[in-house]
Order: sequence, then C-alpha cells, then structure tokens
Amino acid sequence: MNQLRFETSPYLLQHANNPVDWYPWGQEALDKAKRENKLILISIGYSACHWCHVMEHECFEDNEVAEVMNALYVNIKVDREERPDIDQVYMSALQLMNGTGGWPLNCILLPDGRPVYGGTYFKKIDWINILSNVAAMHRNKPQELIDYADKLIDGVRKMEFISEKSDVNEIPSNYFDEYMQKWMRLLDLENGGTQGAPKFPVPANIDFLMAYQHFNPNDVLDYAIQNTLHRIARGGIYDQVGGGIYRYSVDGVWKIPHFEKMLYDQAQMISLYANAYSKYKTPLYLQTMKSLIDFCNRELLNKETNSYYSALDADSEGVEGKFYCYTIAELKDLLGDDAPLFIEYFQCEEEGNFEHGLNNLFAVSNHQEFIQKYQLNEQLWSDRIDHCLAILFNHRESRVRPGLDDKQLCAWNALMIQGLCDAYKSTSELAYKEQAIASMSFILSKLLNGDQLSRSFKNNESKVNGFLDDYAFVIKACLSLHEITADDQYLTTAKRLTDYCLVEYFDEASGMFWYTSASAEPLVARKQEYYDSVIPSSNSCMQFNLKQLSILLDLPNYEELSNRMMHTILDHAKRYPPSFSVWTKFLLMHTIGGLEVVITGANAESIYKEMASQYMPQALFSFSAKANNNALHLNRFIENKTNIYVCKNKACMLPVESVTEALKQMH
Repeated sequence: MNQLRFETSPYLLQHANNPVDWYPWGQEALDKAKRENKLILISIGYSACHWCHVMEHECFEDNEVAEVMNALYVNIKVDREERPDIDQVYMSALQLMNGTGGWPLNCILLPDGRPVYGGTYFKKIDWINILSNVAAMHRNKPQELIDYADKLIDGVRKMEFISEKSDVNEIPSNYFDEYMQKWMRLLDLENGGTQGAPKFPVPANIDFLMAYQHFNPNDVLDYAIQNTLHRIARGGIYDQVGGGIYRYSVDGVWKIPHFEKMLYDQAQMISLYANAYSKYKTPLYLQTMKSLIDFCNRELLNKETNSYYSALDADSEGVEGKFYCYTIAELKDLLGDDAPLFIEYFQCEEEGNFEHGLNNLFAVSNHQEFIQKYQLNEQLWSDRIDHCLAILFNHRESRVRPGLDDKQLCAWNALMIQGLCDAYKSTSELAYKEQAIASMSFILSKLLNGDQLSRSFKNNESKVNGFLDDYAFVIKACLSLHEITADDQYLTTAKRLTDYCLVEYFDEASGMFWYTSASAEPLVARKQEYYDSVIPSSNSCMQFNLKQLSILLDLPNYEELSNRMMHTILDHAKRYPPSFSVWTKFLLMHTIGGLEVVITGANAESIYKEMASQYMPQALFSFSAKANNNALHLNRFIENKTNIYVCKNKACMLPVESVTEALKQMH
C-alpha cells in the first residue's frame, strides 16, 4: 500500500492499493520533488467521478504505467472536495492550456509546483508517452519548461482575480435591459435550461430568473422557468424511482445523466423547488422538494451526528448507472400487466435507451397527450405509476449499491441546512426545521474551533482548515436559521464568523475576499472565487451575508462593503450572465429596494410562517415573541399585542396587526 493508506478521504483510499507510489498533498511529497529534482504528477478527482474510476482501472492499477510514474515523478493524489484550493489553481492552468477542464485533472508540475502540462482522461499508451516525453524535456531542455511555467502561472494568477475596487457608484439605468437580452438568447425554450449539451441543473440561475420575472412579468421567461423545472423533475436527470438528482445530463433533453448524486446538488435543488412552490403553488414542485429531502435523509444522513455525507457513486459493479437502470425484461417481469404503458410512458426501449441494454426512466414530455391517447383517469394513472415505482424501488434494494463518499463537508452541509430552512419556509413542516437545527449543531460542535471552521469530517476527525465557501455558506445558513427560529445564537455566530473572514480573507485593494485565508499554506497562486457556477461563488454569498447583517445589526460598514462588491462586479457580470446569477439577484434586489418585515409579539411566529410561505424574494423577515434589543426590534415590542412593521431603507410604515394589511403595505 502507498502513502494514501493513512488518509480518511474515500477518494484517496480508493487509490491506496494502486502500484503507483501515491502521496497525499503535503510537505513530504513537495520536499521529495525538490530534493530529487523530480517533476510532480498531481492527479485530482473525487470519489463519485466516473472517468476518474476509468482512468484508475486503465492506468493507475497497471504495473507498467506505475513503473513509469514511480521512476520519473513524485505522484500526488488530491480529493478536490477536501482541497478545492489546490483544484482551483490547477484547473485554471488546465483551462489556459487546453480551453477546457474536467476530472480527473492530471497536471505535471515543476518541482516548485508550477504547472507545465495538463489534461483530463488519458488512455494507457497515451499516458505513458506523455509522461516519458515531458520527463525527457525536463532532463534535456529544462529552461524551456521553466519559461513556459513562468508565463502559465502568470495567467493562472490573473484568472478570477480582481486587482482593485471599481470607482463606479451608480448602476446604469439600462443595465438589466442589456443583461436580460443576453440571458434570453441563451435559454432553451423547447427543452428547458440553457441551450446545448451537456445540461447542468444550475439552481442559482433559475432562482435569479424567478426573482427577475416576479418583478418584471414576462410570459416567455415564465414559460422558460416552469418548463425547466418540469423537465428536470420528470426527466432522466432525476431518479424517478428513488429520488435525488444526478450530476448532469450528457444530452440536451435531460435524458441520460452521469449517475453520481452529489449533496450540493440535492441541497440547492431543495431550495429551488421550495421557492418555486412558494411562487407557483404547483404540486409537482412540492412533491419534488419532498422527494429530494426524503432521499437525502434516507441515503446521505449520518443519523448519529445529524450531518450529511458527500456523494453516491455513479458506478456499481464497475458499470455506470447499473444500480439505477432496468432492462425491458426486468420491467416486464416486475410490473406484469402494467409494464406496456409504463414502458411507453417512461420511454424505455427493447435495446435500452442507455448502455448495456439498460433503460433510464425518462417521462414523456407531454403528459396530458399521453393521458388522452389512452383515455386514462389522471388520478388512477398517477396511482399506478406510484405503485410501479415502488415495485422497482424494492427490487433495486437487492442490488449491489453504488459507493458512498462518507466524508462530511462543512460547506455542503451548510447548503443542505439552507435547503431545509427554505423547505420549512414554504411548507411550515416542523421536521425540516428540526433537522436544520440538528445539522447546524453538528457544524458548530464538530467543525468550529474558536472562530475557525474545518473543511471536512470523518471518523470523528476534522480534516483541513476551512475555505471561504465554508464560512460563506455557514454564515448564510446561520442567518436563515435565525430567521426561522428567532434564536439569536445563530445571528451572533454569523457576525463572529464574518468578522473572522474580514481579518483572514478580505483583500482591501479589490474589496473582494480571497478563497484561502492569510494563514493558509501558500500555493503557487491565490484565487478569488467570484464566478457563480453549479455552486454559487463564495464572494457573491458573502455579499449577501454582509448586506443582511448590516440590516439586522445596523452595521453601515458591512453595507458599504457589500455595495462596493456589487459595483465592482457590474462589468464582469454582463459578459456571461449565467456565471453571475447570485450577484445579479443581489443587484436586482438593490435596484428594486429590499423590504424588512419585523414581527413582534406573542403570535409573531405564526404570522411569520404565514407570510414567509409566500414568494417574496425582496423581503428580509425577523420575528420575536419577546422584547429584543437587536437593531430591527429595538423598542418595538408591546405586551399582549402582535405588530407587523414593514420597513424600507430603515423607514417603517405604521405597524399593522394582520397579514392582509402588511401585504398591502408591501405591494
């Protein structure tokens, strides 16, 4: 066994028996490379990554490949989920070299860590040739590699980096007109999402579009939003049998996914469907939200710690999707007389709609047309589908299960807490609030030491110091928990962690936050994460956090920092709108003018639940059933009376006692 045998990461442990002499990232490996003047081969992936497994089987388990790697390189394996800081640096290098990125991420570095070559998946013979050729160049023409590394690392340092604050203080009046024109051209009105393939469900994008449409009614945009939500929920990217959403669809119609299930996807889609249900009151959105939560609590929840595991693998028995898919013969045998209609409804084929004769369930796009074609009763057909899906689920339970990545990540658990808070707001379901509280208790007791968060937890051990996204998402989750519970401990924690970020992560020159702390080990580049992708950027989230805290605690300096970040990002956001959707949702709220809704008195919580279940993205709620000295509540509590204060820019209208009156004031 190699040096990875001492690690806790499931991904690193998957490689502990490889003949490659792997090291984890650390001083031992880096010193060895410098001492022996050897190139470094860094290979970055994650446990649920299908192509990571393929390359491991074809290359890293092969003795011939291992002999070349061990002779010529110091070999380092990195779990990108534990060390996103390292992944960011070398992914930027890969994108500069090749124009694309992905995992496995394989990068060849000089002994000092600067990259000189990179790629993703390689076949065995190609891999051996590349390793040999680059090593030969290092022996024979080292200066050429050094010169190339100098240029490349300069580019890496400039990617996703803002050097100075914007001097713009006003938002152009036509800003959103230009921004939305670009957005509308990217929408796939037929299939949902954005045009082309593959298709990723990006919750932040849909969340922004919902908010924009709410204040700027547009039938085309409304259709695009709901069509996307419907097609994801009923498509092949969603596990129709067991719940949960897969990583992404390889095609342009949400039909065939890569089958890994990541906690961050589940968490954000819970929030999205909760908000969509609040806005549209569509039963499918409520059903999907509940199914996602049920899946997470059944498959990913560590019931001892109330924390959530990271992911389920795409593969089982070495075959991608085998656990989740069915042959026609299986469907006919299991479903009997119900099989023919079920097979047609979920678009299964005799030879399989996927690989190896397997079928992934993918509901017909026109449900009503199918119902009318066979003259089916809507409710009876729904019941038949549920019955068939239950049979398939029970059959699936006897199969070999995909691997579970059982490390618990701070940032992803915070996203899950946020999802549970949003689910509670839209439904008032007490179990969701209780689970959110329990999961935050895990973070505060196991991952927080003083003001410092840890990134990862497994085997009762905290691994790696936290990064900006860990802080940003935990702060946001604390603010949401404070909103739904009125418990000030969460507000205090949010403020304390924000102050820590301002000391350890804030860059005064740019007005942005670094991804790594001032006390973290130095890498060859230090990054500012500001692109909103499948996971929102940590900087855009911090912008929201600063704004909310400024209102809740009357902190003008926080508001100034938040607004400065907003102005700095204006020009960047216009270049490609889907990469800045959290930023521009903040900008939208700023332009419209946010509202603070303060509820005080004995019935405050019940009034809060009634109001919060409605879709009001511009509203910041704060309730208290007792006297409270927080800025928003100061001198507003009246014994034996419940009042609702609707405020804007610290100016409040006259208090009212009914939800109807308050809603009139808000509109």
